[in-house]
This record gives sequence, C-alpha cells and structure tokens, in this order.
Amino acid sequence: MDVLTDVCANLRLRAGMHFSAELAAPFSVGLPQEARRIRFHLLLEGELHLSLSGHWTRVIAPGDMVLVTEGAAHGLMSGPGAGTPLPVSALLAANSPADGVIRLGSPAAARLLSGYLEFDPAIRHPLLSDLPAMLTLRHDDVAFVAGLRLMREEARCGAGAEFVLHRTAEILLIRCLRQLALDEGAGFLAALDDPALARCLAAIHRAPGQDWTVAALAREAKLSRSILSERFTAKVGMPPVGYLTLWRMILARRMLSDSALTVEEVAERSGYASLPAFSRRFSQMFGKGPGPWRRDRGA
Repeated sequence: MDVLTDVCANLRLRAGMHFSAELAAPFSVGLPQEARRIRFHLLLEGELHLSLSGHWTRVIAPGDMVLVTEGAAHGLMSGPGAGTPLPVSALLAANSPADGVIRLGSPAAARLLSGYLEFDPAIRHPLLSDLPAMLTLRHDDVAFVAGLRLMREEARCGAGAEFVLHRTAEILLIRCLRQLALDEGAGFLAALDDPALARCLAAIHRAPGQDWTVAALAREAKLSRSILSERFTAKVGMPPVGYLTLWRMILARRMLSDSALTVEEVAERSGYASLPAFSRRFSQMFGKGPGPWRRDRGA
C-alpha cells in the first residue's frame, strides 16, 4: 500500500452530505467553524461566490467543486452585496427538503450540493496541517473531470446515490492530494514527491514495528543522517523518528479500536518491547493510557 493511501485509510477518511439546495438570488448563507472537517460545495448550475472568513471571495464556476479545509467558517452568496448571511442552521430549520432538495425562492440562481470529508479528529497528522485554506477542483481539469461528472449525475438522488457520492468525494480528495504533492514545495505532500524522503516514509509505513534508527532510515533514503534529518524536518515538520512515533501511535489506536489484540500485543506490533514505555507514549498523545482508552471507547 502506498503511503498516501495508508495515511487516508488509517486516519479514517469518510465523506458525508450536508444538503442539496436550489437558491434564488439574492442569497447569502453562513457556515460556522466546524472541528477540522474539509467541507465541499459542488456547483451544479448557476453562479456562486464563496467568502472565507469574510476576508476574500472566490467565484465558483458551474461544474466546479470547492474544498474549505480545517472546518473554516465561510459564506456562500449569489454575489457582492447579497446581504447579511443567514446561518445555515436557520436555512435548514426553516426549509424542509422536498425530494432531498432545499428550495429557497424561485427561480433558482444556483443549484449546489454540499457535504464534508472528515478524518479521525483526535489525530494531528502532518498531511492535514499543510493544506491550503481553499482548494478548487475544476470541471475541465483532467484529474477531476470524471469524478465531478459522476458527482453531478448522482446528485439527482437515484437509488444508491448517497453511497456513490460519498465514495466519489473521497476519491476526488485523494486525487487532489496527489496533485498537490506535485505542486507543493513544502509540507508532507512535498515529502512524498521527494524521492529520498518518499523512500524513508515508505520504509516506515511498510514496517512500522521495526527497530528503526536514524542511520537505518538514512540508508533507506540513500542520504546521510544529517541531511535526512534536516530535509525531513523541513518538509514534514518533525524529525524522522518523531514521525515514526506518531505513525506507530496512529496504528496502535486503530488496533485497539478494531481488533481483539491485547494491549501487550498492540505494544509489540507497534515496535515497543516495554509496555510501560508504550503506555506512556500513548497517554502523551491521546490523553489516557491504551487500556482506559479502549474501555472508554467500548462503554
């Protein structure tokens, strides 16, 4: 499994839908801060302006999808001077959806589909720390054209449409991340595009329980220890052994949640010969030891 796929799988990438809407002009809808979700809006028809935290506006073209990262507050409007934003909660409470679609006024100036992509909120992986505040997936970009076309077709709410929409939104995000890896000069995605750092990351993800040292990872990367540490830290935001520890804890959390392995077995598979050392590290990252964390999750 490649590193990006491994990260998305273990951070529990999941998509969901907020609403489908047909809005008459003028309209202005405000979406509040939400904990670390990536929210998306697919413009099916018409014109849409998106304002991020009230500071600047981007015009969304029909067929395009915009992603707002880190759950940032933002506004959807028909254009400049559209008025005071109506909280999205008030819009949903006052307008019962007909056929799954919220209709506000007529004729519709914009038809859109809104949803979210989320990861395990308790995990701070560097992949999610380096994303731009807003990303636009354009309908004429070859990387996204097929997925966006499928999203537009499934927005008609046929049988099984919600499942298809969820999976397609997840695929589009991964394709977007892959594209960013080619464009970014810094951050985790840039590390994936650096052949030496990519070899180091692949080694960690291939065998996270191995007794890795900086020297061993440097051999995998085909770099000296000092150059690996400097370049890795500059792009990923932590040294190689720090990332190894983070990834081990992420996998341990998943094993404790999804398997019947004992805490001792999880510790061993996570590369820890000492259960107290494993428990201390897990507690430092997640606020409680592995045993209490598992019991609380099952309560």
